[in-house]
Amino acid sequence: MTNTYKLLFAAALALAPAVVLAGTPCTRDGSGAITVTAQCATTPQAYDVTIYKLGLCTANPALAANPDFSSCAMLIDGAGQLAHLVAGSSVVLSASSVPRHGTYGFAVMVASNSIGITSTQRYDTAQTGAAGGPGGTTCWSVAGTVDRENPPPSLVACGSTPTPGVTIDKLSHFSNGGAHDPSAGGTFNGLSSTVAVVGGSMNAKLATSSLATAVAADWPSAITRLIAVQTFSAGVRTDAATRGLDVAFDVSNSSTPWIDNGTGALRQYGTGPFSMVITTR
Repeated sequence: MTNTYKLLFAAALALAPAVVLAGTPCTRDGSGAITVTAQCATTPQAYDVTIYKLGLCTANPALAANPDFSSCAMLIDGAGQLAHLVAGSSVVLSASSVPRHGTYGFAVMVASNSIGITSTQRYDTAQTGAAGGPGGTTCWSVAGTVDRENPPPSLVACGSTPTPGVTIDKLSHFSNGGAHDPSAGGTFNGLSSTVAVVGGSMNAKLATSSLATAVAADWPSAITRLIAVQTFSAGVRTDAATRGLDVAFDVSNSSTPWIDNGTGALRQYGTGPFSMVITTR
């Protein structure tokens, strides 16, 4: 018997919850061009994320300052596997044997807090990219790193001949707006709110390389990991009939364009939720 479980990992929970939850695909015309330049979801050409752990758990492993994975059956557990996720294709990561029989009410993923997006998008009217270019109906990501505390990014160019690069989105806090540098009186928040996702709910926390929950003193350079936990409405079940597990990814509508409220220029194609599909065989 085959059962499929879709896990929605909100890799960009550092964005405003409305952005993460919206997930509304951009409106497009008959030719596929985006017709509304707004906060909507696009499908990138590629989505790069390094995954350190992926497991199914009978208890929430991330409640304490240091995670407890003793109730988890790890499908991925190693030095870090780079998943280069391309729209419309599947990526199989090395996985352990079938988890012990039982019902798992939680899924956990430990990933790098730096996520790469490569994107080229077409619009029905000419757009302006904050990174420059002549302007035009085709816009693309520009190579560079976004640190949420730096000035607004300028990592989209627009014109007629796209040359997309990888934009690295470094998640360093879960606050929306305001200053976040604790040494300058800002407020650091390393815990996300709980958001509703398909099949349950999810929250996340930022962590150090030791997986300890990030605190103000760690900001920003010591923050290197993202720990996301999904709580299932109905658990994932394995039993004597389960012969194996398949892991695939879906990056459809997993990127969100950032738009300058003042100028209307496109500033960045940012990260959004992607889903991981685990199928029991």
